[in-house]
Order: sequence, then structure tokens, then C-alpha cells
Amino acid sequence: MRSHSCIACSALMVFLLVCGASVADRIDLETAHAIAAQHADSPLSDREPAIRERPGSGRATATFTTEEGQPGGSYTVSLDQGCLVSWQPNAEMVYDPTADPITDEEAVERAKTVAERHLGDAARDLSWEVVSATPDTVKVRGQAPASGDPPRTGLGPWCEVHLLRAGGVVHNYLQQLPESTDALEARVSREQAIEAARKGLDHPDLPLLDEPSLNQFRGTVRWHVRFGPSRDERVLVIVDAQSGEVVEVSPTDTAVEPTAAPPVQGPASPLAAAESDSTSPPWVLYGGIALLCAVALGVFLLRRRLT
Repeated sequence: MRSHSCIACSALMVFLLVCGASVADRIDLETAHAIAAQHADSPLSDREPAIRERPGSGRATATFTTEEGQPGGSYTVSLDQGCLVSWQPNAEMVYDPTADPITDEEAVERAKTVAERHLGDAARDLSWEVVSATPDTVKVRGQAPASGDPPRTGLGPWCEVHLLRAGGVVHNYLQQLPESTDALEARVSREQAIEAARKGLDHPDLPLLDEPSLNQFRGTVRWHVRFGPSRDERVLVIVDAQSGEVVEVSPTDTAVEPTAAPPVQGPASPLAAAESDSTSPPWVLYGGIALLCAVALGVFLLRRRLT
């Protein structure tokens, strides 16, 4: 089934090139493999990486796995930025449910150690907080201080470490490096953002909760405005800081646009993804390839006719 995946990947690349998508700035898979190997605690396997294209964004990642029997897990590299974006270890190989549970303070220290392993000295400048905690898990976030005028997050690195309480085992690690350290202009002021956000509420009389925060992410700058009587009953409104448009209204922070790339949904590892793909009939893949090629040909012919 691997050959089918290769053919599908090739067809997708042809489609992107004909449609004018820019992939010239992307790193090649050999470079991505070297980056993943730098972060891996055990040797990477020779298995082909899982390539994922984010629909509508033109961005792609490659996920490499360690050799079977190793606790390293999978390492995902951004082909556009040329850096690690996530690490998902084989936690079940080292997890001991009878181990002593870690405290929130110990989780923060553990997260700092993990972040320094992947971000280097930049991890030392992050501010840390526990963003969620249960009896079994704890999530710790590290964020570079706000900068720019007005100050906003997103101009420095960001990371998030998910830990299992028992033994403090890392379950998942995410990180994001800034694509640019240049602050975008925020044409919408704090007061204007609050006013626009209220118009997006079903109940505009809700009290303001916390100070609105400005975030810059992938060429956009947005205000995050929270309303509600308490942190357990809050509504988040995201306002575009350049147009004043309400981008999103969310009942909780779980639906907030993340500062870093979100974890890939689906199988826990590329190996599992490959195994699930192998159960798909070949005609499904070939049908998709034919459709891509037909669309690419149509775009190509249309461009020739227009020129």
C-alpha cells in the first residue's frame, strides 16, 4: 500500500504546482529527517514519513517515527519553517500507573526541562503556567513575553507540554516558533475590540473577564476578549485587530485558535495511519488521484487560454 501512498503524494504535488502553490521555500525530506533526528532520543526508523497538507493554508508537515521498540515515538517537522512542531512519545512503554503522582509545581519543572531540550536557551525566557489539571493529567504552557506596540504574544516561541500525573511521563509536546518578529499594525484599539466583541455576544451585558489580550499568528493579529461571571462560565470572542471583524465566538477556551499548530487528529502515530490506509481499496486512491489530475489539467488549460 505504500506505493499507492507515494503515487497519491506525487499527484498532489503536481496539482499544487500547476495551481501555482509555492513550495519552493520548503525544506526537503532529508533536511526534515535531520531536524527530527536532532530532537529524537532514539534512532529514527527508515519508514517513510507521513506528509500532511493543511487544507487552505498551503502548509505541510512531515512526521518521522523512531525504530520499533523504542519509546521515542513520533516527531513532526514543519516543512515550511524547518523546525520541530510536535513530539508524541510512546508513553505507554514507560508509563507506570502505580508511580507517585507529580504535583503542579513538579509538572512545571518537568515541562521546563522538556522545553529546553527542544527550544534550547529560548525556553529559559518563557513564562509558565498550568492551563489544565485533572487527577490523571496536567497541561503546562510556556509563552514568550508579550512584545511590540501594542504588546502582543506570538512574536516569540510558545510550547505546551501534556504530562501524565503518574511518574510525570510526557504524553505530548507542542511548540511553535514565530514566523516573523515584526509586529503587525493593530488598527483596532482595546476599547474598539471590546465594543465589537460585545456585538458578537448573545448576551451583550455579560461582564468583561480578564484584560483583553492581543495575539499575532501566521500573518494575522487578533484581540482575545473574554466575558462571563467566572472562569467556569466564560465566553471568548476573537476580533481581527486590523478589520474589527468578529472572527470567532467560543463558549470556552477549548475552541480558541491556538498559538501553536494543533496536534494532528487521528491515529497516534504514522505507523498506525499507514496500517489504517492499507485497509482502503486501491480504487479509492486512484479515483482521488484521477480527480486531482483532472482538476490540475483544467486549471492548466484555463491559464493557457487566458494568456
